[in-house]
Amino acid sequence: MFKPQKTAAFIMSLLICAVSAAAPIYSVSADDEAPESSVYETSAAEESLISSGDYKYSLTSDNNVCIEEYSGSEENVVIPDTIDGLSVKEIGSGAFFESSAVSVHIPSSVDYIYENPFLDASGLKEITADEGNSTFFSEDGILYEKSDSGNILRCYPQGKEGSSFAVPDGVTKIGTAALYSTKLSELTLPDSLEELERHCFSYNQLLKKIDFSGTAVTEIGIMAMAECSTLTEVVFPDSLISIESAAFAGCKALSHVDLPDSLVYIGQNAFAATGLKSVKIPSSVTTIDYCAFGYDENLEPQSDFTIIGTYGSAAQIYCTDSDDEYDYANNFTFIDSANADLYEEAESFEYETSGDYTYAISNGEAYITACVSTDDHIEVPAEFNGIPVTKIYAGAFFQNQASEITLPDSVKSIGSLSFYLCSNLKTLNLPEGLENIDNQAFSDCTSLETLYIPGTCTSIGDEVFLNCSSIREFTAGEGENAAYSAENGVLYNRDKTVLIAYPPAKTDKSFTAPKSVKEIGTSAFLGALSLEKADISSVITINSYAFEGCSKLSSVKFSKDLELIGEAAFYNCNSLKSVRLYDNIKEIDAVALGYVYGEVQNEDSSSDEESTSSYGDVLLDGFVIYAPEDSGGAGFAQLNDIKCVTNTVGLFGYNIEKGFIYGIFGALAALLLMIIGIITGKKIKKSRSEKETERLKQSVREKLEKKNEADTSSESEEENESQSDIK
Repeated sequence: MFKPQKTAAFIMSLLICAVSAAAPIYSVSADDEAPESSVYETSAAEESLISSGDYKYSLTSDNNVCIEEYSGSEENVVIPDTIDGLSVKEIGSGAFFESSAVSVHIPSSVDYIYENPFLDASGLKEITADEGNSTFFSEDGILYEKSDSGNILRCYPQGKEGSSFAVPDGVTKIGTAALYSTKLSELTLPDSLEELERHCFSYNQLLKKIDFSGTAVTEIGIMAMAECSTLTEVVFPDSLISIESAAFAGCKALSHVDLPDSLVYIGQNAFAATGLKSVKIPSSVTTIDYCAFGYDENLEPQSDFTIIGTYGSAAQIYCTDSDDEYDYANNFTFIDSANADLYEEAESFEYETSGDYTYAISNGEAYITACVSTDDHIEVPAEFNGIPVTKIYAGAFFQNQASEITLPDSVKSIGSLSFYLCSNLKTLNLPEGLENIDNQAFSDCTSLETLYIPGTCTSIGDEVFLNCSSIREFTAGEGENAAYSAENGVLYNRDKTVLIAYPPAKTDKSFTAPKSVKEIGTSAFLGALSLEKADISSVITINSYAFEGCSKLSSVKFSKDLELIGEAAFYNCNSLKSVRLYDNIKEIDAVALGYVYGEVQNEDSSSDEESTSSYGDVLLDGFVIYAPEDSGGAGFAQLNDIKCVTNTVGLFGYNIEKGFIYGIFGALAALLLMIIGIITGKKIKKSRSEKETERLKQSVREKLEKKNEADTSSESEEENESQSDIK
């Protein structure tokens, strides 16, 4: 546990060196050499000060006066424009500390004021400035400073009457401790506001709400809202990048905050000693410093504190962050943000126990929230005290070691991660009346071999079967309202337009998706170790992690209509050396193609020093993308320094340059023309020959006919002569 005494910290105490009453101490620096800091810093050493009447002053660099201390008892103080014949040019940061003055007038000679010199002047109601002052001016007793970028609110008098105040338009900065410990319960900020300096609103113990949403503020300064003990609501701007150290420390009534997605940095003790029991941290946050959340006013950790965030983010790392040097170790509960609603719902339940089960009752139904049975075969009860069991709640069987679990027919719903890490579970009997299965319900059930989806099931969440490495077959029930189907052990939606899950233990080396499939679900083929070839030539959308870890996959046939390849879709596909993409690609997300997890050589390693390395995303050696010029595939290749070959076509499983194809086609065309010419010539010759033969035949026929006619005529004459002789 972090010990504040081990640091010479940036001490949170607006009263340090100023107020005798004890205040909580919040360390905001883990650097032993860091200087201590209060609301203000003295402008000069005490021994160098010069006394003159009610004033002590130091000399500026140009031998003018900087007032460091006022010790007078006048209620209406008019600061002189000269002291001891020297011009009063500056007012030091603690000059009127704990002064009993009711009003203070600043002369025209003053052109510089260190931070807020009126700290803890609790009776001060008004500050005015001479009209001739070119740097400072006053409105309604409030002190402002002119600047090139807009006005700065320098001091709102602590004793000023009134419970509400609207910072004027045109103010771009709230100065250090400018609205410290006021009587305000309502504060309105202008659109022009851009900057908040340290302690600017601290110790406003009547202020219940602060709304930054209309401002352009990017940083909540160090201890800006510290010890606003009645503050219950904070609205952050979308522009916010940083919440600095102890910014909301000691805001005991603050039990909920909505951090914006723009936020990147959360400083040390930023929300220490607040009323927060949990916090949702956006994935945009990259740094969370010591004791930022989950620590009380003594910097003791809260045992029941919960962090909601995304896996692998700074939020998750913070939950178990530690530092041996400072004896600092977090041990907070981490909830994935996808399950945040479930967490809030679970917080509202009243729980009961029965045997090995803990359950909650909601709307006359029992939800099993935990099972501690050590039996190898578990028969889940259908009711508790006559109340039907309708839901297995999120995480209920987490790490249960049973090999077989049977759910009753009364169960309609299975929650997220319900059977997470049930590594011995081989058989899970789901009831026919089951209606929905939430995200990752069976994640890491590494012994589960088959799973039947009842025909009554209408909803299956994302990655329900994540890392179920032994599943070799899915089956699905039929029915009029059945939402899912199975074919050859693969799970689809009813009309087979979406492939939901491919059994990772299926031994087939190749897979061809039905022509109806248009979408591959998230992590659908994750860890399919036997798969070598995939024909998904009808698919338009490939979601994130779809083929991650398919280490033998060497060939994928994509559709010409493919539009999206999601994040890490083919991550760790070590055998996939090339892919062919087409013109229709609109989006390829991070590390979708060509990336594997491996050793990353640090770029800053020099040749004369021992090289260092780490592990992360690296490009697969020799990976190539074949894609048209100016296409999404070519753009992804260029962005990731992947070799891209354009002007090629896929032919018989090979990538062939278009120029070569055009040459082949040209040669083939010439050959075809030659063949056509030969055939045509032969046909013409044949036609001519046939005509000549026919002519000759006709000539012979004519000659024969003439001969026959001649012979007939001769025979007739001879017959006549013979008859004549007989007579």
